Amino acid sequence: MYLIGSNRCNCTLKNDLVLVRVGGGYEHFEKYVASNHYQFQLILVTHMKNNNLSLEQVIEKLRRGEKLATNLGTKWNIKKSTLSSNNSTMMDMSLIEGLSFPSASSI
Repeated sequence: MYLIGSNRCNCTLKNDLVLVRVGGGYEHFEKYVASNHYQFQLILVTHMKNNNLSLEQVIEKLRRGEKLATNLGTKWNIKKSTLSSNNSTMMDMSLIEGLSFPSASSI
């Protein structure tokens, strides 16, 4: 079990590739992180703000499986756009006022 962002994930190594268990299958680690890194950042920053904790404290609580207050969408002005192709909701991080995030390559 590995902590990726705020998610506890099962990972496996196969043919020198790290695979993350997603739903009923596996996804390449690099693709999984690249497609979810903004959501990971948003959730971690939300935990930090709503619980008045540092990133290190949030990670430690998540590692131990402790619950953290989220209230996602109520503290900041967040606009959501729904993708009809897979019925999931994506967040455009540029629409969150007052926050900046590092690029995916610096994570």
